[in-house]
Amino acid sequence: MQQQVTSHISRVSRRDYRPLIILTSVLVVGYLGFVFMQSLKFHVISTNPSIKSVSTLTPSLSIDFSKPLAASGLRVTMSPSGLRSYSVAGKKIIILFDSPLLAGQTYLLRVSAISNTSGGHIEPLTYHITPLNLNFNQLSKSQQAAILKQQVPVQYSQNTITFSGDDLLQSAGLSANQLNELKRAVFDYSGVIHKQFKAAIISQVALSPHDPESASTSDSGTFNIALDGTTYTARINYWDVSTLQLQLHNNRGDLVYDSGRLSLE
Repeated sequence: MQQQVTSHISRVSRRDYRPLIILTSVLVVGYLGFVFMQSLKFHVISTNPSIKSVSTLTPSLSIDFSKPLAASGLRVTMSPSGLRSYSVAGKKIIILFDSPLLAGQTYLLRVSAISNTSGGHIEPLTYHITPLNLNFNQLSKSQQAAILKQQVPVQYSQNTITFSGDDLLQSAGLSANQLNELKRAVFDYSGVIHKQFKAAIISQVALSPHDPESASTSDSGTFNIALDGTTYTARINYWDVSTLQLQLHNNRGDLVYDSGRLSLE
């Protein structure tokens, strides 16, 4: 008797779950069908960066679509003015901003006449962009990379070396022309050792005062100069107000560089 009751309950339970199983199957099939139909539909997938994360430093915005785009007829406008240019690359519209954008200003970005290479069209897009006031380190990695990619490399020269402590030399008696020759000598030395210096730090300046009784027309002095962390003992000889000679010695006292007499031309 107990076995018959258990068997009856088991059959009833299977019948009770059957509608739920059928409903679940219908929902899964319906969802998969929806996803499939969406994949066939021409639509916007995303923007990079997101509209809400555009900052004053954001150099560009890309709008990603589900199908390859046709460039013909595409129109992009921005009000107030903040648009530099736009282009089509595969499934993306790439919009370059005329950076920096103004923090707190709401820009109206409109993209119209959007079509794909199969002849499909999409309704015009309208975005309201209010740039955030963020510094470089607060930007996403992709935005940082985009900014660095757009930067034009600065050609290495004596002007790209950051000098500090050169005011000590000027206070000790070197002229502006002689300081310029000193910087040129440091730049020339970077070419000798095939290294581009970023920083030159001058310290411990000791220039000898000119001896009016001496027949020599030159003066001399020493100081330390650290070039990107490597410290040299520098000796300078200088004449009148525009001629200078720089000699650099390493930490063993060996002469590693002699500029010869440099004069403003």
